[in-house]
Amino acid sequence: VTAGQLLKLFRIMMPGSALRMGGLLLLIALRTALYEVHFRMSGRMMSAMVTGRPWQIVAPTAMLLLEEIVLVGVEAGADNVQKDISCDWHRRLQNYVTQLWLTKKRFYTLPQIDGRIKDADQILSQEMSDLAQLFTNVWGSFVKPLVDITWFSFSLYQYAGRGGTLQLNLYNLLVWILLRLAMPNHSKFARREKEAESRYRFVHGRLRDHAESIAFFGGGDREKAIADSCFNDAHKAVLDQKASESRYKFLHSLIARDPEEYSRMLTLPMLLQAWLQLRLSQGSGQAQMGDMAHAATYADLVIERTTVAFSQLANVVQDISKLRAAAARVTGLVAVLEELDDSVGTADVEAPSDSILFQGVDLVTPTGVCLARSINFELPKGSSMMVTGPNSSGKTSLFRLLAGLWQPRGGRIRHPEGVMLVPQRAYSVSGTLLDQVTYPTQHRPPSAEVEARALKALESVNVAYLVEREGWGSQRKWEDVLSLGEQQRVGLSRLFFHRPAVGVLDECTSAVSVDVEERMLTALHAAGICCITMSQRLALEHLHEYELQIGAPNSEAWDFRRIEAAGWS
Repeated sequence: VTAGQLLKLFRIMMPGSALRMGGLLLLIALRTALYEVHFRMSGRMMSAMVTGRPWQIVAPTAMLLLEEIVLVGVEAGADNVQKDISCDWHRRLQNYVTQLWLTKKRFYTLPQIDGRIKDADQILSQEMSDLAQLFTNVWGSFVKPLVDITWFSFSLYQYAGRGGTLQLNLYNLLVWILLRLAMPNHSKFARREKEAESRYRFVHGRLRDHAESIAFFGGGDREKAIADSCFNDAHKAVLDQKASESRYKFLHSLIARDPEEYSRMLTLPMLLQAWLQLRLSQGSGQAQMGDMAHAATYADLVIERTTVAFSQLANVVQDISKLRAAAARVTGLVAVLEELDDSVGTADVEAPSDSILFQGVDLVTPTGVCLARSINFELPKGSSMMVTGPNSSGKTSLFRLLAGLWQPRGGRIRHPEGVMLVPQRAYSVSGTLLDQVTYPTQHRPPSAEVEARALKALESVNVAYLVEREGWGSQRKWEDVLSLGEQQRVGLSRLFFHRPAVGVLDECTSAVSVDVEERMLTALHAAGICCITMSQRLALEHLHEYELQIGAPNSEAWDFRRIEAAGWS
């Protein structure tokens, strides 16, 4: 990921955060000032003990106690502000990407047509939160050591002079360069780990969706082998990352001071600190013992804090590497969503008309497979049609063109305004029973008129008893509560509630009896809804006036005819 892409993400998240970021900066500066108070009071205490004046310890001790109390509050406040900024940045980034994802049918276009990103759901649900957290962590962990280095380098200059300050900062700069060169490739490890986790989640998601079929076939052992293989890939990716980080941590512990480690092992920063202390004591000459103890203690703490700050600054580079790794997948998703042409997934459909017209339209999948050539037919207003053909012949693909999900390869498409599909596997939205009928609209609170319309819609498909059994306001996992036949009927009830001009029935009555299906189709026709029924074979032909056969045995692979026996009873 480039710096420009990171800057773009920052601009998306940043608006409205300037005041809180300014407050965070002030808290960090106050924290450093409190450290300065701590170091000076520690020096005064050491001076009092060396000179044998214990009564002079009381005031510094009280100051240290007060300083520690205030420091705890300041650090807690800074941590809280940083978390608040992280949550706000996550919200802004989530809103921006979700807006891209859920508009112009990109949620369909990306996985079904474009196909460049397979696991957008994981990026949306998990990785953007991690990215916002890393952004704020990097900002906070960069400012904190930078303020410490600036403040205490100036303070150290007063005690160790130009030479001592220069030696300390040159050493820390060299350490920073070495750690930067030895840093693991977090982008590669993160990408590998996320992709392996995504495959593992996909395997278990597929197992959940097809549990019954797998159980019937006795495929548990085979599925276990597949899941184990994916888990081993994910596990190896984590182990490789941890091994690389362990090698880096060993080098870091050897040449830099880690504020979170309190090992007694002799390291290069400790030797450097001792060398600077020796220079300071040699330069003190015949100074008073108390002043020398004060200066030595203060300088020791300042040197230690400066070394720790440089170590933290080196860790910032590692955090930035992790940030770039996390941002790569999010910026990739944003770039793809923004690049998707507005015309992708939106057919070149003319202005709404009374009839349905296909003129010279080739039925071609997004992968380039031609299912039928030069389809020409016109379905008059109020007429119903049955689309027949074997499985995978292109019946549902025809509706994708009609609904504007696929871009036609030439020709003209014209249809009335308002087309609604009822699929074979009914979609149960999260919500109440009323929401199942009114989907995709939602009524909060529902009016008496809406409930009456919904009840009439359920009566039209003979499942009005669901209102008494479940209640309009009950919330259930409806795909588990309702039988397959009830789910299909509720799906059909949406046509009666919304009254679209065209209703496409994609084998959505497979779980109901023929006589019930006939009554529902008759009711749809009486409601003025033009029905396009998809089936593998011609059935209930007296309820349809035209037949469009996809996969017909001719050069164009389609045939359109009027059904002579058509007639509504």
